[in-house]
Amino acid sequence: MNATYEHKTDPISIQRQSLRLGELPHLHKEMEIIYVEKGRAVAFADQVSYRIEEGDFFVSFPNQIHYYLDSQLGAYDVLIVNCNIFFGIKELLNNHIPENNVLHLKKDDPIAELVRQIVALPPDGDISAYVGYFNLMISQMLPQLKLKGIAQSDNSTLQSILEFCTKHYSEDISLEYVAEGLHLSRCYISHLFNRKISLGFNDYINMLRVQDACAQLLETDKKIADISEEVGFGSIRSFNRAFKNITSQTPLEYRANAKTSPTSRS
Repeated sequence: MNATYEHKTDPISIQRQSLRLGELPHLHKEMEIIYVEKGRAVAFADQVSYRIEEGDFFVSFPNQIHYYLDSQLGAYDVLIVNCNIFFGIKELLNNHIPENNVLHLKKDDPIAELVRQIVALPPDGDISAYVGYFNLMISQMLPQLKLKGIAQSDNSTLQSILEFCTKHYSEDISLEYVAEGLHLSRCYISHLFNRKISLGFNDYINMLRVQDACAQLLETDKKIADISEEVGFGSIRSFNRAFKNITSQTPLEYRANAKTSPTSRS
């Protein structure tokens, strides 16, 4: 399972997914709440799978690796919230994870109604309304989630490492570079990657670079050699090799296939 760290800047993100939920494993420092208005999927949290159906909540705590498979067409409310907005429980949320990440509720449950009210708020409305609703929601949700403690030192350190990688992947980055920048042991960083991300450090950096390259191949007309250099590869050969290992296509094929795809942008 190769997971990507997502660096988010907005304290609150709310989306209504009318198609399917994302299949790419990822983690971030925010809490992610999925409410299934309609549809069905398999949700994963730290390699534990759950079947979620209409009326269910899936709750991923900060830095839990999560993703979704076999999701049907439906209506999914996706709420991503920075824990700083919750009054007095930020440390609790950062130091614990649920024993079971799913709540099976009825459609008329008060928590479900709160989600509908949150989704209905104007996107550019007063943030205090969002904060009030989210605190009311979490106050009703937490008593139904049995929590267990986690090693906060590993959790916060991993977050720092992944944020550092996100900021510096286009540079000549190495384990030694990260260890020096964060004043950590090189072996400890390698251990966290293998245990939590299930991916080697160099493979993770290549994945970040290739993700950036994919976006540039789709959204710009830059030369492939220029993109390779911008995202941090030392040579076009190493770029092509890493790109094909991750996407099963060469950069040229990826750009050409995107242009001929009926879902590509005009």
